[in-house]
Amino acid sequence: SLQYGVMDGDFAFYAAAEGVTDGGWRLQSGSSLARLYADAGWRFGDSEIHLAGSFAQSGLGVVGPTPIELAAQDSAAVYTYPQTTQDRIASLALNGKSKLGEDWQLQASLYLRALRQRHLDGNDGNFESCSTRSSFGGDLCLQDDDFGTPPGGKTTAFRDQFVLMGPAGQVFPFDNAIVYGTDDRSFTDSTSDGATVQMTGNTPLLGLGNLLTLGGSLDHSAIAFRSNSTLGRLFPNLDVAPDSAEPGAGIIVHTLGNLGYAPTDLGATTDYYGLYGVDALDVTGALTLTAGFRLNAADIRTRDRSGTAPELTGSHGYNHFNPLAGLTYKISDGISLFGGYSEANRAPTPLELDCASQTLPCLLEGSLVADPPLKQVVAHTGEAGLRGQTNGLSWSASVFRTDSDNDIVALASVIQGRGFFTNVPLTRRQGIDVNAGYRGQGWSSYVSYSYLDATYQFTGALASPNNPSADANGNVSVTSGRHIPVNPAHSFRAGGDMAAAPDVSLGGEFVFAGSEYFDGDEANQNSKLPSRWVVNVRGSWRFSPDWELFGVVDNLFDRHDAGYGTYFQPDDTAGLFAKPLSDPRSITLEQPISFQLGFRLAL
Repeated sequence: SLQYGVMDGDFAFYAAAEGVTDGGWRLQSGSSLARLYADAGWRFGDSEIHLAGSFAQSGLGVVGPTPIELAAQDSAAVYTYPQTTQDRIASLALNGKSKLGEDWQLQASLYLRALRQRHLDGNDGNFESCSTRSSFGGDLCLQDDDFGTPPGGKTTAFRDQFVLMGPAGQVFPFDNAIVYGTDDRSFTDSTSDGATVQMTGNTPLLGLGNLLTLGGSLDHSAIAFRSNSTLGRLFPNLDVAPDSAEPGAGIIVHTLGNLGYAPTDLGATTDYYGLYGVDALDVTGALTLTAGFRLNAADIRTRDRSGTAPELTGSHGYNHFNPLAGLTYKISDGISLFGGYSEANRAPTPLELDCASQTLPCLLEGSLVADPPLKQVVAHTGEAGLRGQTNGLSWSASVFRTDSDNDIVALASVIQGRGFFTNVPLTRRQGIDVNAGYRGQGWSSYVSYSYLDATYQFTGALASPNNPSADANGNVSVTSGRHIPVNPAHSFRAGGDMAAAPDVSLGGEFVFAGSEYFDGDEANQNSKLPSRWVVNVRGSWRFSPDWELFGVVDNLFDRHDAGYGTYFQPDDTAGLFAKPLSDPRSITLEQPISFQLGFRLAL
């Protein structure tokens, strides 16, 4: 890690370079990171211009959910690999501000950003021998049992759509001795640009103190997306790779009906427009009224670039007016009471829009299919609390409730590594946030606690085909008040830093997260993922006026707690292990103990 900065009069410049390589703790688990960024600023009288540029490249080998039985045997176990993501991102931003008289100021910003992402994910294959009642008896087919029975029964045409084919339409004989898998790849390239213009003024209104902000924004993105799946086999070490003895190995495959496996080549554009205004009026010396709005509009367009899937081409528009209002009352010099209400909306992304069918699941990393359009999410939030600051101590305590209409949730498919998105009528997140921090002579500390009650507020069925409590159709029954999975009710964090010597600083933190339901247990019928905690420590030594040595140790006690849990089909591992797996739970363990050591240069 290397950092450098200078400041002289009306000019300031800052540049840094960083490289990190991290690996070996678990099979196929590691990361690499390189970042370059620079800032420069100029002042011209009452005006300022600030230019910032950055470039980052990262490589990440991740650990996905692993069957709990394997994790119990070996904390380094990984269920199917490779699982890698390569990212490159570059950005350039120009920000400026200028005074317009005594009471008004104009601010503007422009940005340009480019992203290149490559993802590879090895998964097991839900394949079987094609039915003798199809046109491809004995060939390789996607299992059709979990796709239900259509009106009129399982006809030959229905069964035929599950056969796997190569690019030229070739089919492959099924081999019962092979545990099939696929290497699923996605390729994403996007460029984004945008602008924001904002004016602020503090001209009194009716003789009262007043701060008015008005502005607008425009954001545009162009996205190119491709995905495919190549046929391979799942080896006993859980590596998914081609095998020369396997018919069709390494070939890009699709099903005749494009169910679950279908190469995609898609272009998309998104345009987001916003107008906003906020006014803070001092009604009295102690009471401030804040009111405002934001008008959002979104235009999302997708088009098929392969020439073979025109149904992927579509256009979607969304808009919403979001009001906000709040009151702040100054009880004393150091304590204020506050409360307010606001609305916010979120339009679906191109991925969510084109992956909204349970019967046509997508690669969760980004494969797209033609589906019914989703509704936008509209959140209604109310909040109230107290905050204060005195003699180095700052604190706040608040209660909140957010109701989200047409919330978008991701649900699993029977096909490993695939899923789909859907709207649910209403979700609610409510709770308490408490924070405090103290800064004294040579030391500082902080503590925070959150209670979150995240629930579904509707009654209906949601897909969770791998859940052991699912019904014959692969659904679980949700009733109002059921907790949303992967949302711990209790979370706590405390830490601090101290000057152990004039040039030496030591610090650390304790982090706790309470128990939570497994992803896929929307009906709350099964056991929870246990609570977890971790301790991290840090330190630094400024051994010269310009140089600093720093170190970080994460997960000091090397705890192997699970940070995420979901379900899988143990039958998919048949033939891989001497003792067949039977527990449908799979977990992702927290990062094990890790170390970082580096230098900082500041001039």
